[in-house]
Amino acid sequence: MNNRIAYFASDRKRCYSLFCVEDTKEGTKEVSAIFPESDFHLSSWMRHRGLFEKLGLGMPELISQTERKLTFELVEGRSLLDDYKEVVKNADKTAAVALLEKHKALALGSDSCRCEFSENGDFSKFFNGAPDWSGRPARNPANFSAYAGAIIYKNDAPVFTDCEWAFNFPVPEDVITLQWLEKLYIELPELDKLVSRSDAEARLISDIENAEKTLALFYEEINDNDEKELNDLCLYLKYKDSKGIDRLAKETIEKDKTINELRRQLAQLQAEKDQLEQFKEQVLNSTTWKTASKFKKVLGRD
Repeated sequence: MNNRIAYFASDRKRCYSLFCVEDTKEGTKEVSAIFPESDFHLSSWMRHRGLFEKLGLGMPELISQTERKLTFELVEGRSLLDDYKEVVKNADKTAAVALLEKHKALALGSDSCRCEFSENGDFSKFFNGAPDWSGRPARNPANFSAYAGAIIYKNDAPVFTDCEWAFNFPVPEDVITLQWLEKLYIELPELDKLVSRSDAEARLISDIENAEKTLALFYEEINDNDEKELNDLCLYLKYKDSKGIDRLAKETIEKDKTINELRRQLAQLQAEKDQLEQFKEQVLNSTTWKTASKFKKVLGRD
């Protein structure tokens, strides 16, 4: 039986590339930097722990720390995602709505961190070109690691097992909420039959259009792996000591290549569609078309 489970995001920029291994036998979770450029992002986990404390959020115990690897206790047990699965199984919409509201409150953290949003340079680094959120409800610090599967109950208290993303500057509450909500409906599509995603967004987010635009900018900032980086990632994983990890790495990379190609094709088709729509509008608004339409009516061919 393989006691080691590995995971990573193969579409990240080098500076944000981390590798995680959970060892159920040892009861540990190791987080390591893949590239030298990743070292700073790894060290940010320790800074984020301080931000999580300000937000009043529980975290795993830190066991050891070296220059390129952090080792935490592996928190196992019932997760918030398990709670969602339970309400879906019972087809309990009232409980599902209550759980969504609970999730939002957990993600936002202590109300003492609530503030009004104001533009700042740190925000622009991750959300460059975002719509104007001035005066809207925000959190500082802000938790950006509130996925349902990463919130696990320890002695009935929620523990945030992923400390990768937290910000020491104001982030709009709508954007924080959309980040975990988006992943929830990807991880548990069955929830949509009980509480549709659009219904959940309407209940929890006041400005979904600008929240979507802003969140997209975050992913543009952290994701952008090219072929060279994928090859370097394969080289790194080649020296891992678990065959299962190597296999998972290969499967994940191939899957991400396919997804990226489909995204490229979708963008190309969307561009072609936009061009056709524009051409259609030009034709319909042209003098020739309008004149022809008048003749059709006269001749009874409309």
